[in-house]
Amino acid sequence: MTVLAALVGSATVATPTAWAVDADTGVADTAAFTAAARAAWPEVDDVFPPGLAAAPSQLVFSADEGEACDTPQAVSLATWIVPGELSWTATTSASWLSLSELTGTTPTQTTATVACAELPVGVHAASIQFSAPGAPPWASDAASVPVQVVINPPSPVEVATWRDGHRGAFSVSTDDSQTAGFAELLANGMRGTFVAQGEEAPAEYHHLHEHGMEIGAHLVSHYCSEVSLDVLKAEIEGSIDAVVDVTGTIDKVSSLVWPCGFRTVEYGMIAADYFVSARGYYINELEDATPRDLMNLRSFNSHEHQPAPGDLKSIVERAENEGGWGNLVLHNYTNDDGAIHYAGTKDVWVAPIDDVVAYILQRDRTVLTLPVETAEGMTFDVSRLALPTARARDTEATLDAADTITLRVDVTGRPGVESASVGGTPVAYDVRRETGGTFLYLSTAVGGTPATVHVGFASGQKAALTASPTSLHINVTTDEPTAQRNVTLDRGGDPTAQWSATTDRAWLSAPHSGTAADMTVEIDASGLAVGSYSGSVRVTAPGHETRTIPVTLDVLAPGSHRYTFDYADRAALTGAGWSFIARTASGQNRNTERTSGAVVAYGRDGLRVPADSGDLWERGNDTRNTLFHTLPSGWRSAEARVDFAPYDNFQLAGIAIYGDDDNYVQLSRAFNSFRGGNGISLISETGGSASELPAESTNATSLTLRLTRDVAARRVDASVSTDDGMMWREVGSVNREIQGAKVALTVGGSVSAIGGYTVARIRDVTIRTASTPSPTPTPTPTPTPDPTPTPTPTPDPTPTPTP
Repeated sequence: MTVLAALVGSATVATPTAWAVDADTGVADTAAFTAAARAAWPEVDDVFPPGLAAAPSQLVFSADEGEACDTPQAVSLATWIVPGELSWTATTSASWLSLSELTGTTPTQTTATVACAELPVGVHAASIQFSAPGAPPWASDAASVPVQVVINPPSPVEVATWRDGHRGAFSVSTDDSQTAGFAELLANGMRGTFVAQGEEAPAEYHHLHEHGMEIGAHLVSHYCSEVSLDVLKAEIEGSIDAVVDVTGTIDKVSSLVWPCGFRTVEYGMIAADYFVSARGYYINELEDATPRDLMNLRSFNSHEHQPAPGDLKSIVERAENEGGWGNLVLHNYTNDDGAIHYAGTKDVWVAPIDDVVAYILQRDRTVLTLPVETAEGMTFDVSRLALPTARARDTEATLDAADTITLRVDVTGRPGVESASVGGTPVAYDVRRETGGTFLYLSTAVGGTPATVHVGFASGQKAALTASPTSLHINVTTDEPTAQRNVTLDRGGDPTAQWSATTDRAWLSAPHSGTAADMTVEIDASGLAVGSYSGSVRVTAPGHETRTIPVTLDVLAPGSHRYTFDYADRAALTGAGWSFIARTASGQNRNTERTSGAVVAYGRDGLRVPADSGDLWERGNDTRNTLFHTLPSGWRSAEARVDFAPYDNFQLAGIAIYGDDDNYVQLSRAFNSFRGGNGISLISETGGSASELPAESTNATSLTLRLTRDVAARRVDASVSTDDGMMWREVGSVNREIQGAKVALTVGGSVSAIGGYTVARIRDVTIRTASTPSPTPTPTPTPTPDPTPTPTPTPDPTPTPTP
């Protein structure tokens, strides 16, 4: 893209459009791109034309007809280059547009408001005119800010305040080139913002960016006090260049963070030339759904800098309860009080700063037409106004296909929904029964050209038809390829109504029809190769909605059983044979389950277990939320797929062959700075005496951990895979035969010294009673005798970071 766009003045600048690419290797030269970008930045005089200046480049307000715009927005005024400051006056071109002050002296901010309730449906335009009669003749004595107001018709259709209809929004941003919070975000399936400081971003930021994290900009030198504007400009441009080295494109550099929260009126106006938003600090307030000032977004301090909230989970609660946007800031430590994990249990949209700002900008500019409704469905158009311009950026280019808006359509009392499309293309949708009615949610990209949205209704009024469970995940083996599952059908309109079922795969079948509450779904995987398959069962009943039940089938090798950790709740987990009860060396039960605080979280995408304090090592025997399952007498291997990114000493997540607290073999993804940091840990404990083999170094966060039993040699072999079992790397072996063994899943070791939890996600566990073939055979290592036990050292304290 063009690195600089619509620059003020007549200066000619270079406009590098892409990385230089080596013709032989196809590898992009990021250094060459960054050098070209630096050469392209305009001279100071071009960015600061002398005289009166106003920002932002536009204001937009929106509401439904008859409703108020409760979204005051800031307008900044400053004087460039002219000696001294200027007195100014202001006027508006429309009676419905008001300012909090009509006179003043630069630099200052005034607040614009609009009487939206007075305006009819449509897009209304006006402007704010500023004049400074005392400006010298060679400087500008006037400035203006255009204002647009979108008034949509009152109708069953509205733009949801937050993506997917969430009640609030929540962002995590980590300052000063640190990585705190990354492990928690990754383990919880979330993304956040990481802010690079200095002329070069940390090498690990490439890894963060690859995992979907936003990389934002700081000032190069982390100035916490005022500097000249030419220095500020150089600091901003240097920081952008550093981030582009990571992102590969300036289009993905849209967020700035003010060091120490220091920001003046002029600072904000300069930042608006380069960024879509800038986050503040030392504010400790919830941000509004439409921020007053995008160049000083409100946030909450980390615990190092008072006055932070006593419990940072309260930010999540406020965002959900008040419908606002909570910005949590971290520095050197993940001292979030468990807020990241907690956000996954609440009705908030968790996203990086740039995603949330993109949503706000598009949402407030969305134009809807009055729906046309017939018996077949509801049709309306959706489009939006252009995003605000920036002198050094193409703001529209910062959006991509994932930057959608969510539409909320009231379908209460209407026939059941059968389809939804945008521009004639079918789209995914969700129908929810909420307080006040039934609503359809769909997300779509929106642009300047109107797109037609159609929501198709079923013929006639449809009663609800629900299925429990809503989806099926079934495991079979090639030598035992059949299975059955019951699905309960609730036909609210008529509990005895006859239902009909169809399937879309040859290996999947269900009765053609019936009236019973339970329907039996059958699997016959005869002839299918080992692997995963998907299908669905479609159920209909006269006068009821159609229900589709997704089915996932895993075909395993002979003698295998897989436990998929998509359990909806504790009852489903224990119903599959899992228990939280450990066994002491004296044979007593030890309950490891936490029922408050750091509790496990259930979900279709895995079981999330926080790394709490507690360990099996020797006399520790105080693990928390440890899971156990019996092993068949002829077991040959046990493996677990785990996502875990530990960041503090002694944290681990893994699998164990467990006899009791003093007798086990444990294979884990772990962190221990005294053993090289991130790695794979293999521990064997016999009679309360533990030993650890030399650690295997790794930075992988998604792994399959496998313990294999050699019955004849009375040995346990450990191996690890980072590609879901396609390739295995041997870790080591121990000469052990554990009597009455169970498989155990262990997560814990330590909590950060200043709070917070790293969360492990357990995807599934596979037990095999036949020998386990490996796609890449490797020689069996010579059994390693248990080494001398290593004492557990205490890490040194670390200093308090600068914000």
